[in-house]
Amino acid sequence: MCLSAKFILIYCFFAALLAAPAAAQTQTAVDSLRALFPSLEGQAKHDTYKQQTAAYGNMQDFDKQVACCEEWLRYARSQDDIGKESLIREERRRIYLHHNRWSEYASNEEDMDFWREHEYWDKYFYGHTAHLQMMILGGETEKALAEAHKQYDFAKSRNLNLGMGTAAYSIGYISLQLGQSEATLTHSREAVDRLKKEELNPILLEAYYALCQMATATGHTDEAKVRLEEWKAILVKNYPEQEAANTTSWFNYSIDASMLYTYLSQFEQAEKYLRDAEKFALMMGNPPTIQYIVLSAWSEYYKLKGDYPNALKTLDAIAVPIAGNGAALMQLLQEKAEIAGKAGMPELEAQTYKELYHLADSVQKVQMTAQLDELRTVYEVDKHILEKERNRNYFIFAAIACILVLSGWIFHSRQMRRKNRGLYRQIKKQDRLAEEIEQMRQRYAIPVETDNYPSLQNADNKNADEQQLQLSARLREYLLADKHFTNHDVDMSELTTALGTNRTYLFEAMKAVAGQTPQDYINALRLEEAKRLLDTTDELIENIAEMSGYKTSRTFYRLFRERYNISPAEYRKMAGEKMSVSQDIYL
Repeated sequence: MCLSAKFILIYCFFAALLAAPAAAQTQTAVDSLRALFPSLEGQAKHDTYKQQTAAYGNMQDFDKQVACCEEWLRYARSQDDIGKESLIREERRRIYLHHNRWSEYASNEEDMDFWREHEYWDKYFYGHTAHLQMMILGGETEKALAEAHKQYDFAKSRNLNLGMGTAAYSIGYISLQLGQSEATLTHSREAVDRLKKEELNPILLEAYYALCQMATATGHTDEAKVRLEEWKAILVKNYPEQEAANTTSWFNYSIDASMLYTYLSQFEQAEKYLRDAEKFALMMGNPPTIQYIVLSAWSEYYKLKGDYPNALKTLDAIAVPIAGNGAALMQLLQEKAEIAGKAGMPELEAQTYKELYHLADSVQKVQMTAQLDELRTVYEVDKHILEKERNRNYFIFAAIACILVLSGWIFHSRQMRRKNRGLYRQIKKQDRLAEEIEQMRQRYAIPVETDNYPSLQNADNKNADEQQLQLSARLREYLLADKHFTNHDVDMSELTTALGTNRTYLFEAMKAVAGQTPQDYINALRLEEAKRLLDTTDELIENIAEMSGYKTSRTFYRLFRERYNISPAEYRKMAGEKMSVSQDIYL
């Protein structure tokens, strides 16, 4: 099937889906579309996934919509398409928000890490803003404020204007929830000033809403006027009123404008914007929250205008959308009683205060019940903690035991360290004495080998004859020549051939002259070479063993410890500490 035919078939399926009102027909169309997946690749497959996800959304089938989105995401990963993967993650987040299933959205942190790693900063910062709003709805206001400040510091450290703007908006919004008017005003200003430098985004409009509202409430009416004009210019340019998708933006603007002109006593302008707000509210379906906002604005309008009867009627109407909200109803009754007093209606004022008293009593009982429930919860938690106390004590006991064992090991390690330092000093003292003996021999012109390797002249060789002395000297010269002693394969057969002698006579000569076998002397040369390398190079100990003539590092470790009573690793460690050995030598 050619690519154009596939697109035609996809179009026909979705045309049928849109034309058929029945859910069964829609499901049939979607299922038929899935049969095309094996034959699609690339952009065609991405488009099909997108259309199918939208179809499940139209069917209000959350589970299938999410499952399709997850399958789409796996396909994008298999294609190593980072850009598509980012868009799909954003779509998945939108699905959870649209269906009010945010508490089930376990991939939020994963998405944030992805956008941060690949520096999709717009999606990262917008996603973080949505996350903070969900925290606020969940009652974690203080925690959300701390997260917002942390996000601001992160964006500032990277000089990301968009990040600082969205974080400033979040801080201002949270400050508004906490009743901190000055903080709300300050951070909303910064949010607007930063975000208007970026591409147009919904958060900028929300920031204008908060800024104009707070500037009006705190008496900064001149600033509120300027910001309203900026806000309106953006709406006129980018958000046509006749489009339903833009009603929320125009509603927010109308409410803020009505508040400003109400406080400025320009009631004709205020009423115009209130009528606009009512129009947009109807376009939005007039949900209870929107009703409350509009009626509250009308109530403030009538109260400041001095039209108390209409203000009281409006307050009665407000009670409908906020029914069940005790705190809001108490505030409403308090305001109603005050207006009744100003309107010269003492009976209504007394009746309203009576209702307020009974409501306060009811709310207090509810609060007491909630406190009792909280006490019960605390009791259950304390009980659970006490039940775990024994396990914690067991853990503490085990931890103390581990600490004691660790302390013993540390003490033992220090003792061994002290011992190794002493051995290291002794080795260096021997080296120093050998240097002094060499200097004395040179001063008195005593013939001696001039290299730094172990000499044969130190042995008790009174019983050695001249031939044995010569043979031993020749053996030493041969081993030192080109460092034959470092050859792994040097053996008695090679030595006797090179020296023109036999095995027995060579053993007798070395015993008489040096008091040791030829192999012992070879090992002494090798160990001296290894010690020199440990002092002067950074080679691995295994490499030093091989460079010194040992086939295996295990043999080298064993012979080094037997000669110096310290391991090569400990010797190097002591040498690396740069101790004042030269001072200790003369003690």
